[in-house]
Amino acid sequence: MIEGALFDLGSTLVRFTGDWQLVFEDGIHEMTLALTQNGLDLDTHAFHDAFVETWKRVVKQRDEDHIERPFTDLLHQVLEGLGHRKLPSALIEQAVIQMFKVSEYFWLPMPKVHDILEELGAAGLRMGIVSNASNAANVHRLVDNAELRPYFNPIVISADQGVRKPDPRIFDPALQAWGLQPQQMVMTGDNLAADILGARQLGMFSIWLTAEANTPENKVLKDKVTPDAVADRFDEIPEIIRSLNARDG
Repeated sequence: MIEGALFDLGSTLVRFTGDWQLVFEDGIHEMTLALTQNGLDLDTHAFHDAFVETWKRVVKQRDEDHIERPFTDLLHQVLEGLGHRKLPSALIEQAVIQMFKVSEYFWLPMPKVHDILEELGAAGLRMGIVSNASNAANVHRLVDNAELRPYFNPIVISADQGVRKPDPRIFDPALQAWGLQPQQMVMTGDNLAADILGARQLGMFSIWLTAEANTPENKVLKDKVTPDAVADRFDEIPEIIRSLNARDG
């Protein structure tokens, strides 16, 4: 019997409505302004190029080793490479806030998400979030912006844990908080490599939510990673969980 439901955040509970590349560039611009307006003498073109190169390398690394590298560390690394050492943490953190503020505007709740979470909670399910993200504060703002916090405990973020899905260790806080076995839990997410594979490696049930899952990575893995169920829409999840319970019983 499923007693606990874990959810990914991005493209699962909330959906991105902007243009990724434009938003990324706007975010770099706002981060650069935050640094220069607070007195940092920065070659903005060199900073942009160094940041983009470092970001691409970090993304590739974390996809391979599933180690989360905090965004603040990445920014420190870029700035140190440009000769700016021992900068105040407050300066770095403010710049990171401005970077993510741009993208946060474009994340909106999935259709019917609150109604469905109310239904699942009323059915007695414990619910938690397990999110791959390099900045925990960004995740918490997204959760609060979408008014999701009342439904979830715990909220587990890779930036806090040091590892990313599918590494099984990232699920430990939920397992420990709830005192459940993996086979009593279900993981719902859009990413086959992170969400579905991570759940299956632990023995959890898995639901692949495909509403925002049309990505090159998922296309490669579609025939290699098999979820227990597929949901085209978020509002299909309660019935799927009932079906999984019936099948398991």
